[in-house]
Amino acid sequence: MAYKQKDQSIIAGSSAHKSALKKASHGSSHNYGSPHHQGHTRDWDSKDMKSASQGQHSGKSLNELVAMRKGVAKGSNQYNKIQNAINKQMGVSKRYDVGADSTKTNKKGRVKSESTTDLRGATDTKKYDKKGRVRKTTDQSNRSTYDAASQTGSSGLGMQETTKKFKKSGEAKRKTKTRYSMGTDTKKDDKRTVTTMGKRKQKQKTVDPSEGKRGTVTKTKHFTKGKKAGTSKTKVRQKGKLFGKKVEVDYS
Repeated sequence: MAYKQKDQSIIAGSSAHKSALKKASHGSSHNYGSPHHQGHTRDWDSKDMKSASQGQHSGKSLNELVAMRKGVAKGSNQYNKIQNAINKQMGVSKRYDVGADSTKTNKKGRVKSESTTDLRGATDTKKYDKKGRVRKTTDQSNRSTYDAASQTGSSGLGMQETTKKFKKSGEAKRKTKTRYSMGTDTKKDDKRTVTTMGKRKQKQKTVDPSEGKRGTVTKTKHFTKGKKAGTSKTKVRQKGKLFGKKVEVDYS
């Protein structure tokens, strides 16, 4: 039996919400309404139910999200984040506005930067120029998959920091820099990747000090246009010494 939900948001404590939570956690094959358009229903297949029960969108299950929401002031930044995560897992299109968690201003009150942290703990920081234009974004997230309860996963992936810069027009610059910090006192140990977008190819250079005795430098070209489109070339060097070269063809 298909259920049609009249409101786009999920009402806390409603019977419809409790029923949906119960059936999602038990993998029921029943259909639930997703009111992207009022009066229409959406069939939930096994993939939808698995995504909702395992919390693939936020790293939290539906039950965990509902528990987190208890005691949080309605309408607050944290409440809206949790509710958005619940709505996303349930296939509901309604989204609540989420503002910055922290803001830095100068003496005149001009906003210099804003930072927002999601439910996974990833932080998104935007830096503005004097005219309020975004000139730089920095995304930080912990790539560790270690779960203390089950003692599974890896804790050696470190903190990933991705930086992008923007032109005055708002267009992103060609280079994106990513650093993988392992929590040591020096940045010399960090793995670094620079990705450069071109009209015909994408170039990627990765420096990994942890590989081998001297560390490695890997350069890859992904061709997107022309006769070589769908192919890539990779070279691996160690202190100027070439010891790996590979040409790959993407048939997808």
